[in-house]
Amino acid sequence: MDNKLNPKIIVLPSFYPMDFHYTRGGFFEEQTRLIKKSGADVTVIFNEDRSMKSFSLRKFKDIHFQKQFKIEENLPVLRRLNWNIVPTKFDFGCKFWVKNSINLVESYIKEYGKPDLFHVHCVFNAGRVAKYLKEKYNIPYIITEHSTFFALSNISIAQKKKAYDIYNNAEQVVVVSQPFRKLLAEKTGFNINRIDVIPNFIDTDYFDPNFTSTLNGLENSKIIFTVCHHSYKKRLDRLLEAFKIVAEQFPEWKLIIGGNGDETNILKGKTKELNLQEKVSFVGFLTKEQVKDYMKKANIFVLPSDVETFGVVVIEAMAMGLPVVATASGGPEDIVTKETGIIVERNSESLAKGIIEVIFNYGFYNKVKIRSYVVNNFSGQTVASKYIKLYYKATSAQ
Repeated sequence: MDNKLNPKIIVLPSFYPMDFHYTRGGFFEEQTRLIKKSGADVTVIFNEDRSMKSFSLRKFKDIHFQKQFKIEENLPVLRRLNWNIVPTKFDFGCKFWVKNSINLVESYIKEYGKPDLFHVHCVFNAGRVAKYLKEKYNIPYIITEHSTFFALSNISIAQKKKAYDIYNNAEQVVVVSQPFRKLLAEKTGFNINRIDVIPNFIDTDYFDPNFTSTLNGLENSKIIFTVCHHSYKKRLDRLLEAFKIVAEQFPEWKLIIGGNGDETNILKGKTKELNLQEKVSFVGFLTKEQVKDYMKKANIFVLPSDVETFGVVVIEAMAMGLPVVATASGGPEDIVTKETGIIVERNSESLAKGIIEVIFNYGFYNKVKIRSYVVNNFSGQTVASKYIKLYYKATSAQ
């Protein structure tokens, strides 16, 4: 394969934003767009995995297993508008998704020619697609691994073997933090020296505090803010317990929780049990613009998770100038410094202590310096260039 000045890259994400579920995999979309903005020739190919739980005849009129190739905010994306008849949590469902994904990529190759490289996000299941296509067409691939699966689950022997084989056939395996690099090597047996670290990154031009917020009524409030999908691993119950301790010492502070999910009603019930209804607000699902609005108004951002391979929302908050209190959950240890916030243990007492420490020393945290740290280390301009160099390296090796 020729070493091209600008190799043609196909991004194969294991999940990606869809109609009716447009936040899922949003950071894959944003980062790919930033890589393209930095000069790379990238196209996304995604076989959608839309759940049948959201199926309706009205939706089926628009989404009926057809291919769609269009420019989505300056990024070319080829999709199969799919309904996941068999969920990918089952082995047959995974095989079905992989087969449909392979067919979709092959339809692209037939019309537009072979790409020079696949950039895979997550070994399960897009990695299986790339490995098959490498064997058939001699197209190399790299993998960026993000999945919390390796931290949350006891990986089976079969899964370990499958992941190892896919990683071993890649030109490069990339993870988003040093703790995750160590964990992935331990869980899969893959050589840690073959795993590179490139952090996640954001559009720091978008997450810039120099704008006028549209939120009203929070001007004179002291606000702790968090936003996430309300699943147990995010441990918002821990945050509520910690905030109970904080509120007893600092009754003027409020907690705002964005997002929704399976745990939302449980968390609202816990808020009542702790008698925090007057101090805690659940504001529901937030758009990207609304997240930025709340970050503009907030004083402190908190991430109380059990497991984070990175924590994109942390760098979004710091880009807005917010000091962060985060649990030692994997990724945040690579992000948060003593100038930008505090890392605490994964329990409510330690989390409360960290929040109180930031409140006591609030004047120490300089919003301009916090933002500069993110711009210098996690902006699209800074990090996207690392992937472009990796693309050149992976294609020139062929």
